[in-house]
Amino acid sequence: MSNARSHVLVVSLSGWRGGSVISLLTVVEASRNTRYLAAGPFHPSISEQLLQSQSVDEVIGLPGMKNARSKVWSAISLTAILLARRSKVRAVWANGLSEAAISVLACALIRKPLIVWIHNTELPVSARLFKRLLASRLVHVKWLAVSTVASTLSAPVRGRRACFIVPNPINADAISQRRTQAPTTVSTMPFKIGVLGTLRYRKGVDVIPSILAAARMATSRELELFIFGGIKNAMPEFREWIESLPAGVHHMGSVFPPSAAYEDLDVVLCPSRQESFGRVVAEAMLNGLPVVASRIPAFEELLHDTAEYALFDLDSPASAGALLAALADDPSLAERVGKRNAITAHQFSAARVVPVFETHLS
Repeated sequence: MSNARSHVLVVSLSGWRGGSVISLLTVVEASRNTRYLAAGPFHPSISEQLLQSQSVDEVIGLPGMKNARSKVWSAISLTAILLARRSKVRAVWANGLSEAAISVLACALIRKPLIVWIHNTELPVSARLFKRLLASRLVHVKWLAVSTVASTLSAPVRGRRACFIVPNPINADAISQRRTQAPTTVSTMPFKIGVLGTLRYRKGVDVIPSILAAARMATSRELELFIFGGIKNAMPEFREWIESLPAGVHHMGSVFPPSAAYEDLDVVLCPSRQESFGRVVAEAMLNGLPVVASRIPAFEELLHDTAEYALFDLDSPASAGALLAALADDPSLAERVGKRNAITAHQFSAARVVPVFETHLS
């Protein structure tokens, strides 16, 4: 069977709409030259979306990633899948380091190349267990990472092999709002701050109340905070704060597609403690919005062109508040920063990233 007709098997141990799965969906939906099989514990809605993509021919279930035992079963299941479909599969795409760990032995057995695309923020134990095989010459492994941070993380398990940076692709059609009005003026409209994503400690949500208070102290302009994210699994203290109905704070719930979230915002706040890439930052940038974000390596990489207006130290909520206040007090500055962000973020559009990613699959 020719490469034009054979498939790449993409393996995911995440089954819901997290960052790595959104990237997976974006790739297969934008693909025009590759056929895919997808294996993972996908939620039915994700399976349906995969099958609606013209490039995906089959979705195969895997056990969920609840514990070490489920990973073992996933590895056994994946080996059986590859043995049964070895004539249809020309390569395996592991969508993370845990996925690489459960795929590498099967790839060694049936002599298929393994492409690992790293989205991780931490090095999983399973990858460490298989590091000798992952770094050996028994399997042809190609290493990709969404950022320099993610690439550095993989060093202990990839040995001397090179790692290519391929950022998370952003589907501009799904995230782009259509801003039809001029930037709001100081005198007439509130300044609207948005927080998007999971509301957990890793995302720095515990410092948001202090940042908002500091921003209000630094400007006379009215500030409103819009929180887009599910509250069910939110950090308990932050959930209590939202439920206390603080003035000018609005909980909007989860929004998909996220274009509706960006539509009426003036700035996006991202106080994360740890990220491998920073999808929300990249989406906001692509929308031409200024971003105020914690000074962590992933965000420094994304926001290098506007760092002086964007980055703050997590132990200094007052500095974050000052950045928000400066943008609120000077709408023309906010507009200039947003335009610079949009130029930088063009490199993350799916139209540019997906063709590059797929060259590594061949």
